[in-house]
Amino acid sequence: MEIILSSKGPERIECDAVVLTFFQEEKPLKGISGLVDWRLHGFISRAMINQFITGRFGEKTLIASNNMLLAPMILCIGLGKVKQYSSSRLEEISTLILQTLHRIHVFTFTACLPGVETLGWDYSNAIESLINGTFAWAKSEGGGTAPFRLILREKKDRFDEIMIGLYRSRIKYKKSFEMAFHTNDKE
Repeated sequence: MEIILSSKGPERIECDAVVLTFFQEEKPLKGISGLVDWRLHGFISRAMINQFITGRFGEKTLIASNNMLLAPMILCIGLGKVKQYSSSRLEEISTLILQTLHRIHVFTFTACLPGVETLGWDYSNAIESLINGTFAWAKSEGGGTAPFRLILREKKDRFDEIMIGLYRSRIKYKKSFEMAFHTNDKE
């Protein structure tokens, strides 16, 4: 798996899909989800008001971006209730995201660390949970590899913290899982 850290807006990232994650109670949408919803003229918010999208844990909704983003599609994933979210849930969501993307043949995508900014979690631990979920997917469905390119969209002031977690994950999985990571924020 290749992980590229970027602080660019989702509308400026070339990829096959933008993955949005949000909690059931998250109204209005925040972060990258709120920004993409704004780009879509409130489409996701209206879908939530009409109960087409609820944010329930594991809920998946695929939406066309209609050329509002460089990515042709948007995958919305529900994180469930804030009080029930944990690092093990983050691992489950990571696995679910990869299962879904693999099934629709999407291998380059952008996303944020699911739920981390909203909850104020430590980014280095959160990225480790995401990598644990990625490893679980690679072991069960990926034949030992994860052929994905994740453009992890976060604020630049979080990059160092994320890199610490990535280095710890690389040490943990060095013999059994190939991983590359770098930043790419050329303007």
